[in-house]
Amino acid sequence: MTNCQKCGARVDSEDEFCPDCGARILPAGGVAARPGLLIAAQPGKRTFLRIFLVFIGIMLVFAVFSYIIGQSQVTLPNGGDSIPVPPLDIDADPSLGPIDATVTIVEYSDFECPFCLSVQPTLQQVMDEYEGDVRLVFKNYPLNIHANAFIAAEAGECANEQGGFWDMHDIMFSNQPGLGAEYLKKYAEEIALDIEKFSACLDSEKYKAEVERDIAEGSSLGFTGVPVFFINGRLLSGAQPIEAFRNVIDEALFDYKEL
Repeated sequence: MTNCQKCGARVDSEDEFCPDCGARILPAGGVAARPGLLIAAQPGKRTFLRIFLVFIGIMLVFAVFSYIIGQSQVTLPNGGDSIPVPPLDIDADPSLGPIDATVTIVEYSDFECPFCLSVQPTLQQVMDEYEGDVRLVFKNYPLNIHANAFIAAEAGECANEQGGFWDMHDIMFSNQPGLGAEYLKKYAEEIALDIEKFSACLDSEKYKAEVERDIAEGSSLGFTGVPVFFINGRLLSGAQPIEAFRNVIDEALFDYKEL
């Protein structure tokens, strides 16, 4: 018999646990105590604290990641849903396809957004398949989580001033990691824009108000992420596959023929 080191109760030396307080006689690793000495197992407080802090850290990382992804994606319903859309001012915005096309697609996009980049081949396929029937109009919606998205939007407007929007559009989407001012001026040279005129336009923030108007217009429609499309006023949100575009466009073309 000996005394429990934790509560002082008399314990048989062959017992593994103290019958009064439940303290363990031997360490968790199974190393035998010296004769007459009972070891009360104590919880690993430091280990528990480390595990807890790691857990909190993981949850914080997950929360930040979820927020970023949520800002990059669209929170509106998908699938060509009809929502009230006021007339959009698209006269001054760059576009592809006939002005009097049966179907008009208004795209809100961000040159630094990976989802906006991923849908570009689909949009090209749409324009090829529905040549003559579809007009694509581009509007800016740079997200504040993308450091160079706003100046890239301004660069697109400056290029549009010289008739080079779509060339600038393609080169910026192809070089998303490099959208700082120095890169944008280099791209302007590559697509044969008047570099002095382009640089003056970009440096003076000539089209800052225009980009801000696009953002305000998009926000008034209820979305906070891109890409977003309005196809003859019907909503299609996110980087959708070609089938989703076909469904809405074909229905719009059918409705037109029924008139």
